[in-house]
Amino acid sequence: MAGHAVRQRVDRHAVAAAVALLVLTLLTYGRSVTYEFIDWDDLDLVATHSLLNPVTPGHLLQMWTGPVKNLYTPLAYTLWAAVTPLARLAKPDATGLTLSPLPFHLLNVLLHAECVLLVFAVLRELIAPAQTDPPAAE
Repeated sequence: MAGHAVRQRVDRHAVAAAVALLVLTLLTYGRSVTYEFIDWDDLDLVATHSLLNPVTPGHLLQMWTGPVKNLYTPLAYTLWAAVTPLARLAKPDATGLTLSPLPFHLLNVLLHAECVLLVFAVLRELIAPAQTDPPAAE
């Protein structure tokens, strides 16, 4: 009928698949929120990095105007800068670090989950058969 909004049909199979992918992702990466910073690159890039300890407007500008530690990853550094106030410890831990790894690991888990859902959505669009609207009644 003319004038009536066309409601999109919820694809229950797609929702179930998305939920299953989300659960699998959280089961796979979820435990990492309890881990410490690893000595591979966490200490250099996050835990002891001068641009994040403390974060200032000048440091944010520096993150966006050139490479940091030979990497140009301004979005990653900006996200880490946003998490840094949540990670700040009241006093340094036993190793002398002033940031908790939990908020950074939680951010990574949430970003992994979002990427899984985005890839699923893109694949659905690429694989789904072309659907056309039914002809309007005249």
